[in-house]
Formats: sequence, structure tokens, C-alpha cells
Amino acid sequence: MALKDSGAQLSLISQAVCDQLKAEVYGPIQLQGVVGDPIRAPLVNVCIKPCNEPDSVNIAEGIQVLCGVAPLMAVNHDVLLTTYVIEGIGPCLSSVRVMM
Repeated sequence: MALKDSGAQLSLISQAVCDQLKAEVYGPIQLQGVVGDPIRAPLVNVCIKPCNEPDSVNIAEGIQVLCGVAPLMAVNHDVLLTTYVIEGIGPCLSSVRVMM
């Protein structure tokens, strides 16, 4: 499940989801949160598609999104998406799943 983060400058994906997708790493980046020290993280490219049903499969083309890979263990979402990405995949989406 994804969460829209209107203040984010870069979309983030959890390490667990990234490992499942076997996403290609483009190189390292520095991620800086609101608090704490910056962390070094991989930058990956994933395909994002809207999917409102947990067991459904969207066969339409998605959009390619560059994401930082972050340890998102403390949240209930596997992906944080920027407003720009949410607008790119369609209006009025309550949830989004990352699919390969």
C-alpha cells in the first residue's frame, strides 16, 4: 500500500518491496528526513500502477518512478508517493499498489 506524502520531494519504497521487485539500482543518494541524520540509500526505478482491490491485477501500463529505498519499517505503508506521482496515475485514488 502507498501513502501520498504532499511534502515529499522524492518517492520512497521500502527495502522489502524493492527486494521483491528486484528493481535495478541506478546509484546511491542521500535521504534527509525532517529530523535525524541523512542516510545513504539506493535509487531505483519502479513501475507504479493504480490498484484499488488487494487481490486484483492491473494490466494497464503504469508510470516509471524513481524512488529512494528506505527502511520504512515504522509505518503501515510500503511506499510513499509524491503528489506529482499520484497526479500522474490518476485522480481520486485512495490506495495504490506497486506492481512489476
